Amino acid sequence: MQKINKEVLVSLILSRLHQLEDSLAIKFEESSKEVGVRFCVVDDLLPIEVAKNISEEFPNPQSMRLMDSFREKKYTTKSFDNYHQLVSEVTFAFQDPRIIEVVERITKIRNQNTRPQSL
Repeated sequence: MQKINKEVLVSLILSRLHQLEDSLAIKFEESSKEVGVRFCVVDDLLPIEVAKNISEEFPNPQSMRLMDSFREKKYTTKSFDNYHQLVSEVTFAFQDPRIIEVVERITKIRNQNTRPQSL
């Protein structure tokens, strides 16, 4: 298997999103009728071997910062240098403008890479 880097991950993610784009857009729009919020799920976004590699390298939650409020509950880190390079590669792959563009088309939510001015 070739080395897994950001460009490989972006390519794999884009391929899967393009393959499912129309059905995901429909599911996203129709989901609010079911549960009151819009969402969609992308099964098999990455090949199983790649997903396993990422999972094996993912940091232990105790080494990360827990953000827990009424708005969010998640572990986060700014220090990618402390973790396997694959963690950084997959994180930045999801932030790639090409991925964001497809997600914007699926969700019809524009400017997803723009931070809100106020909440």
